[in-house]
Amino acid sequence: MLRWREPRRDHRQLAWLWFAAALSAPLLAGAWLRLGLPYPGCTFHHITGLPCPTCGAGRAVATALAGHPLRSFRWNPLVTAAIALFEAGGLAAPVWLAAGGKVPALEGGLPRWLRWVVLAAILINWLYLVFTGV
Repeated sequence: MLRWREPRRDHRQLAWLWFAAALSAPLLAGAWLRLGLPYPGCTFHHITGLPCPTCGAGRAVATALAGHPLRSFRWNPLVTAAIALFEAGGLAAPVWLAAGGKVPALEGGLPRWLRWVVLAAILINWLYLVFTGV
């Protein structure tokens, strides 16, 4: 069950850490690309010939950094959505807490229905990657 609680000191520290990661991740990824460093290979794809659920992530990041979010989405929709949520959350978290917002707390873990939704999203994304030949 989801409950909202008053933030503690460690929540604020985590929000600032998330903020720093959200700011530095695009800079580090951009530097990686400018240096021409290779994308990591996919062992699953190498062995099976099929893409894994995260195949295309490097190309999705590269096209997102180049300012092409729709092309990024075509490379890997789930990874692109995760990147967008990570960035938005990281930039919003310190502002939310500074404005007096409460923090969410899951008691007892994720509900079963939400686990099935996440699993279905991963499976649908993987099927998309397989059928589009990423």
